[in-house]
Amino acid sequence: MNVDSLREIIPLSESEYCEECQKEKLKGWTNSNGLEEKLIKLAEVEPFKSKGYETYNKGGEKPSSIDATAALSYYPYNGSSVYQCGTCQCIILIYLETAGHGARYQARWIPSYIRLES
Repeated sequence: MNVDSLREIIPLSESEYCEECQKEKLKGWTNSNGLEEKLIKLAEVEPFKSKGYETYNKGGEKPSSIDATAALSYYPYNGSSVYQCGTCQCIILIYLETAGHGARYQARWIPSYIRLES
């Protein structure tokens, strides 16, 4: 899924809370707590040009910030899958983090106010 396709499916108006996906806890990348097994998988992210493990930090932006741009060509977005909550219809990106002590899935909610880039 490219950036234009992703923009088309993000709800323009949605609640800040969902009991099913608990998106309010996913404003920045965090442990998925098994969401990859509960949500509907729509597609893989298709970056315009994958930047490997390079993170997006234009303008001094911190990639881990809750307001960070979702830059699909940059890590970790370029290795993510696109999921949708069946209850609230929100879009959540999930990727498998393999660094550190053990592999774990990380998730981030992508609300309409988050800036998207390829």
